[in-house]
Amino acid sequence: MISDRHLDTLQEMVNIGFGRAARSLSELTGQRVTLEVPAIELVPTSNLAVFFVDLIPGKIAAVHQNLQGGFEGDCMLVLSHSSAEALANLLTEERSRPFGLDDSDQEILSELGNILLNAFVGSFGNLLKARLVLSVPALFVDRIEALFDGILKQEADAQALVVTTTFHLASKAVSGYVVMVFSFASTEALVSSLEELG
Repeated sequence: MISDRHLDTLQEMVNIGFGRAARSLSELTGQRVTLEVPAIELVPTSNLAVFFVDLIPGKIAAVHQNLQGGFEGDCMLVLSHSSAEALANLLTEERSRPFGLDDSDQEILSELGNILLNAFVGSFGNLLKARLVLSVPALFVDRIEALFDGILKQEADAQALVVTTTFHLASKAVSGYVVMVFSFASTEALVSSLEELG
């Protein structure tokens, strides 16, 4: 349903959204933050777990929010566990984490995901002239299969927009993924809106 021409338009939206997110994160951290955005991919939700297992073996940390309003679905920031720890280090005083992410780390990552996803979704809403609202963020620390099985089982026939990004803070870089999953009905509405944009 989503053509290459539509993907080009979505890529432009992603670039604008990530520029806005980088500015918000810079304000939060007091550091210069840039977000590197390569090409986006469309992945059927039924293939998401397999898609990510090869990219992120072992545990992941993901910030999840429900998307409501003009389009419905799910939004996620997905990080490997080591990337989540590295990102927490970049945003706080660097320290060892022998027992993994503590409550403070999880709160920081939830807020970071909330800021990034809201900036990202806000730019989508502005360009598509739709009011989009995200729920309160929830942080999941688990295997990738458990994340998608728990959240996306009701959207078996949907499409996911997967954006690979790299956070650049100071002299370090951390990779992660933003995933937007639209319900089948919302995918149809998205295509209609993209057609109107030309």
